[in-house]
Amino acid sequence: MKQILNIFRKDLRRYWRESAVSVALLVAYGWNDVKGWAGEGNVAAYGGIGGLISYQFLSGLVAALLPVAWAFLIVRVIQGEALVGDRQFWVTRPYEWKKLLAEKVLFVIVTINLPLLIEDFILLAKAGFPPTHYVIGLLWMQLLISLILILPIATLATVTASVVQMILAVLGIVLYMIGVAALVSVVPSSSFSGPADSVELTLLIATCGAVIIVAIRPAGDGPGTMADSGSCSGHRSDRSSYSI
Repeated sequence: MKQILNIFRKDLRRYWRESAVSVALLVAYGWNDVKGWAGEGNVAAYGGIGGLISYQFLSGLVAALLPVAWAFLIVRVIQGEALVGDRQFWVTRPYEWKKLLAEKVLFVIVTINLPLLIEDFILLAKAGFPPTHYVIGLLWMQLLISLILILPIATLATVTASVVQMILAVLGIVLYMIGVAALVSVVPSSSFSGPADSVELTLLIATCGAVIIVAIRPAGDGPGTMADSGSCSGHRSDRSSYSI
């Protein structure tokens, strides 16, 4: 536990700016949400048509930037201890892979999930609903966000070496999805599946989890990996050799 907290403090010092931007955008999103409860008519009455357009633009901009900020933060904190390439400084340190993985999960929970959960509680209370009556629903929403949004982003960050590679990978996936959608619309066929069902979603989640574990686990923990015992002289190979 001490090692997890030490790595967490290190990441918090290194990525406090990205974390602050993420929280600021989340606060702005909540503020826009509350302001929108008054209705567009009231916004137009106070600021005119220009104020209404400005409000709609800023609201949409914040909503679009928030997941981007989350993704950038996740990529930065995961790629801080690069898992691909051949120049990882952290393989020379006595990091246990399970603790390193646990720290990354803890960092995401503290900087993304926890602020979002707190804001949901505040918004419910401000709307007149007792937040304690919706704890299970809020926690379920956090789980869905973690599995559907955060986990795939973390997987891509694990198998890429830089933000540029991450962006290219995302663009490739987006182009593939656009191509499949266009093909389905032109040549409708029963062989093309509709929206992903629960089985496909489960397979996706399991695949993402397996990719992350295979990428981060020590080389000696499973078949098909190579232990580089000479790369970390002065350290035990079972603690400092990791699969790339």
